[in-house]
Amino acid sequence: HYMFNQLPINPAVAGKNQALDATLLYRNQWTGVEGNPSTISLSVHSPLNIANSSAGLYIVHDRLGAQRTNYVMLSYAYRLNLKFGDLAFGLNAGIVQKSIDGSILRAPQGNYEGGIDHQDDFIPNSVQSAIAPELGLGVYLNTEKYFAGLSVQNLMESRLGLTTQAGSSDIRLGRTYQALGGYNIPLNTKLTLTPSALYKTDLALHQIDFSVLMDYKNNIWGGASFR
Repeated sequence: HYMFNQLPINPAVAGKNQALDATLLYRNQWTGVEGNPSTISLSVHSPLNIANSSAGLYIVHDRLGAQRTNYVMLSYAYRLNLKFGDLAFGLNAGIVQKSIDGSILRAPQGNYEGGIDHQDDFIPNSVQSAIAPELGLGVYLNTEKYFAGLSVQNLMESRLGLTTQAGSSDIRLGRTYQALGGYNIPLNTKLTLTPSALYKTDLALHQIDFSVLMDYKNNIWGGASFR
């Protein structure tokens, strides 16, 4: 749903609509499958009317199998008003909390008769969690016809240390680079077509989303996406 909720992708998006913008999203994948992924996110951002600045907040709760990940991030953007649009530079900072419920994991060599014995010192036997700080940077160009942005998240590549039988096992939050862009194509006085794309990479894996939205009187939306 990056078309409707760009703040977690790029902090420079804060205040882009020159109004208070609040978005609540819930996504449930593979419904009916045990441990299926689900995500809840809340984003709020608005201009500050002080020194061309904007601020925002986003909160994300993500669940996938034995893992739970929570983000709480504050965003700040400084906006330059150009003749053809707005160019913004943004920063976000906050905390990441990750937990793993080792009691529901099953290792191939484990023994689970009468208890939990993973036979692996790096898999916890119970719920373990850790918190770490994180930073992100972004730049975003917004005009009446098109928008484009570049950002980097998990800039600090923080490590979360979870307690295991071996003492500690670190989870590193890999740095990710993201590029976002779209173009508004007026079809008539009532309909606007907006194709867009989001590219993400950690320099090892790559992912791209293609989307197209149809807007009726800037009020009713419909569309499709492909990843």
